[in-house]
Amino acid sequence: MRSGHPNPRQLLLIYLFKAPAEIHDETHIAHARELESAAKAGEAAMVKINGELELLRQHYEDANSQLRLRLIDPVLHFEPEDKMVNNTGSPCNFVVELINTGLADVERVQVFVTHFIAQKPSGNIVLKELGHGSYIAALTVDELKSEGVILVPIAFANLLPIMLEVAKNAGSGVSSIFGIKLHAKFRRRADGREFDVVSCYGADVGGNVLIPPEPFTKSMPEGLRHMVQIGEVVKYLDSSDHWVGVITEIGEALHRYIGKIMAWPVSWCLSNSFDNSHT
Repeated sequence: MRSGHPNPRQLLLIYLFKAPAEIHDETHIAHARELESAAKAGEAAMVKINGELELLRQHYEDANSQLRLRLIDPVLHFEPEDKMVNNTGSPCNFVVELINTGLADVERVQVFVTHFIAQKPSGNIVLKELGHGSYIAALTVDELKSEGVILVPIAFANLLPIMLEVAKNAGSGVSSIFGIKLHAKFRRRADGREFDVVSCYGADVGGNVLIPPEPFTKSMPEGLRHMVQIGEVVKYLDSSDHWVGVITEIGEALHRYIGKIMAWPVSWCLSNSFDNSHT
């Protein structure tokens, strides 16, 4: 470095420390001022950059929080959960609710309503399905947002005679209870992951009320604890080993009935047919 010509750093120091005697000409003064301006501009730029970085950090945290929120597991359940449901004014007709109490929106909601008779013939629970509710959806809804509600109708007037017949065929020593299994399948909208929820109600023989599993099971009198209770059924709702089709039982009974008809004497059938044609 040549003497008499300080470098820019020296010029800046000289200017900042107010030593004008060391500055020999206006060019050096101009350089010092330029450096000072550059330093101030650099500081302002750093402040701006730091501010932008802070905004980016906040946006990242917000986006990450929203992502975690979207991927939280949905929370759906059937209500009411702890009180009886009265019919709509017509026997065997009811309405319950499927409620999304979680934060995640869901879509492609399917509700399956399976009617069954629960029996305990030898100490083991047997669930006899009626109809086709376990594989044909009773209700389909495109979406259910957080805090949304779906009304689920339940009707089994046409199945009640079969329920009564199956219960009667089981014999006086076998306790029975009519029930409805509710199975909702759905997808989380954020990523399409599938979820499901299962619940059930018991029903009285007149189709007047639906009975939830709790708290009535716990309040059952000691003398009736041997009878099948709807609370006992809950843990077997997803166990295929405990389910049978009532159509098999009805089919066997019909086969026996037809067998008896075929065993009647032909002469008796002909005579009765002839007599009936002249009455």
